[in-house]
Amino acid sequence: MSFMLPTAVTLPLVVTAWLLLAIRLARLRITLVDRRFNVVLALLTGIATTHETTLRRLITVLTAGYLEGGLIYQLGVVGFMFTTAATLLLVAAVVKSPYSPVLVYGIACACCAIALLVGGVAKGPNPEAIYHQAGWGQFGFWLALAPLSYWVAWFLARTCLTEIRRQPDRRDRLLHTLVLAVACIAFPVLSAALAASALRASGCENWLTHAQLVLDREAIWGQVFGVLVIGAVPVLSWLLDLTGFDALSRHRKRLLPLWFELTTACPEIVHRTATPVAADQGRYLLHRMVIEILDSARILAGYATPAPQRLQDEIIATTSRGPERDALCAAVRLVRACAAKKGGASPSVVGAGPLCTGDSLLTEATQLSAIAAQLPRARALAGGAAVTV
Repeated sequence: MSFMLPTAVTLPLVVTAWLLLAIRLARLRITLVDRRFNVVLALLTGIATTHETTLRRLITVLTAGYLEGGLIYQLGVVGFMFTTAATLLLVAAVVKSPYSPVLVYGIACACCAIALLVGGVAKGPNPEAIYHQAGWGQFGFWLALAPLSYWVAWFLARTCLTEIRRQPDRRDRLLHTLVLAVACIAFPVLSAALAASALRASGCENWLTHAQLVLDREAIWGQVFGVLVIGAVPVLSWLLDLTGFDALSRHRKRLLPLWFELTTACPEIVHRTATPVAADQGRYLLHRMVIEILDSARILAGYATPAPQRLQDEIIATTSRGPERDALCAAVRLVRACAAKKGGASPSVVGAGPLCTGDSLLTEATQLSAIAAQLPRARALAGGAAVTV
């Protein structure tokens, strides 16, 4: 008896693929790469559905027997040509290579049409009917599907070789090397499939024909698993951002009291336009919050009068020299400036230096978070003159 993955493995994979596809279609469709990846995922999920035993039987029942197991499986095999075409277009989008979707899908349609004309339509409930058709029609079926598969394998190999020479980063070179290995393996696998179909057409069954049948039937699950892992990464990132568990959201939560304090005194700084829906929405929101804090601080610098000696002595007495004292001094200065501006004072002094000196968004957010953490102490030291959050 040939090897077959159990339904306990294959059915959850198909259900997970459909769920991931629904989420990606709803949230991740901004860029061309996202859209083309969604097409690959949709086609691969459809093929997995035709290969899953329980779902294949369900389709037969729902169509009142019109779609039998053999035809359903064959449609999945034919559909794999469109997945191959979609994969080529996805890689072309990643490397910014101008491939025409009309041309690529047109070639896929031609290959599938020729395969069905030559090999005929599979009949009967046996999903492996296309492997047991008499005569050389089945060889013609697989031969008609081969050119597009060889083309994609060659395109992947050529692209990866080019990127390996171009990429200075070791991890990127390793990734492209792995993809290159997969593309190189595809050549002997495709050739073995043609050889196995030729042997079956001539009435010869051996280890190669059995191995090729198992590989054709079960390899889809490895492909689905790999695509699920790749496709789930941005979805998990979006979910973390949505729930506030990612690093950027944590930075925004720590900065919120400081942002509210300063923008209450400087409401004209707040950016009122709608937030764009994008894969890096969390970074955009943090970047906007940091900019609004820094812009407000520049306006408030003109209201920041020198702190009384009593207040300076209290700061020195309650903090140790270093980042903590610097953050508290900045927080006190901002609290007093906010109170002065909201009290109707006119700017009359030269502004202080910048709040932070970071050279990246996360560095600036970290420095501003240290100031935000000192706001409660700053309000208490300044006598409660600031707005209470």
